[in-house]
Amino acid sequence: MRIGKPTLAITTALVMAAFGNVNVAFSAVPSLIRDVDHVEELLDEFKDVYPDAVSYTKYDDGRGRYVLGFKNNPPEDMDKWVVKFPDSLEVVTNTGYSDSEIKDAANKVVSDAKKMLGSQSDFSIYATVVPDKPAVQLQLSPGASSSTAVSTHIFQLGGLEQLAGDLQAKMPNELLSNRLEVSVSINGESVKKQSLYGGGRISGSNIGYCTTGFSASKSGVLNGMFTAGHCLSKGETLYYGSINSGITMTRVQYVDGLYTDYGLLSAPSNAATAPSFWSQGQGGLTNVTWKFTPNLGQSLAFKGETSGRQYATVAGELCDGSYCDSMYTRSCVTDYGDSGGPWFSSGGAAGIHTGCIPINGRDRSFFMKVRRAEQLSGATVKLS
Repeated sequence: MRIGKPTLAITTALVMAAFGNVNVAFSAVPSLIRDVDHVEELLDEFKDVYPDAVSYTKYDDGRGRYVLGFKNNPPEDMDKWVVKFPDSLEVVTNTGYSDSEIKDAANKVVSDAKKMLGSQSDFSIYATVVPDKPAVQLQLSPGASSSTAVSTHIFQLGGLEQLAGDLQAKMPNELLSNRLEVSVSINGESVKKQSLYGGGRISGSNIGYCTTGFSASKSGVLNGMFTAGHCLSKGETLYYGSINSGITMTRVQYVDGLYTDYGLLSAPSNAATAPSFWSQGQGGLTNVTWKFTPNLGQSLAFKGETSGRQYATVAGELCDGSYCDSMYTRSCVTDYGDSGGPWFSSGGAAGIHTGCIPINGRDRSFFMKVRRAEQLSGATVKLS
């Protein structure tokens, strides 16, 4: 049974005085906490005082303990606090989001939905939050006079699934990095979406792993993802993330040529490809805001699952006798597992990585032009 909250009065001023700033040392805490009831009270106060450090606090009925989640690492001396109540308190670290961010996301979902769907006098729009997932569900409750109009508008937007994906794509980067779950509910029908990004990993039993390029869409494929064509040519089941992720990707089309090398995957029904890509070795989502074909001498950045973030200068184009679909750089800055990854400049999508090739006695990285991949596939890179 959950322990009721006591009437212990711990004011914000007292907590601030006791703990200082967010990087708290908890050496003074044991003298303030005398039993488990006090732990519950203090956790609530701590979340209120440090909304940018704490992700959530909750009571786990099944295990009979309190859980405190932190966006990053816990404050100093947190272990002393846990040791004091080893059977009553659990600390979860590095969630990637804070209490204030998840609430901001919920409010943004509501605000974006109102802009997309409009408002009628009997149409209620609000959001519910499950902060430890993290998950946000948009609740749509149209009345009798607005039900038909709302349903028609949602259909025109592509249905509940597309609406959820569009709302997910508008989320701030801090939450995207934790793959916030966004769902939409109307008249008892709901859909959940997980966001997938370029610059991530696809895995298979034969390829080992490759890197995802840029999110894309075309007729019949709302949630597509570009990668290298040779990563799709082995025939095995492909997964977004690790081979045990359970997120199965479907081949839409691919070309496995030396200088024309691109593939298009489709995400499963419970996932949405977002117009963003991992741009750093560890995390760092960047929104795709434009597409371009780079100029000779232009410096580009690259993100691969093996090499992380790299930089190279465009040195020339590669032609097969009919088309010049690819470009190469002055040096090879990539490795196995990087195939399919994004070449970019800030938020500009430039290319889909193929590999390294010897030119004039020197290995060079080369990539498929993203605009050429769009022309051949009929798919369009998603923009934020």
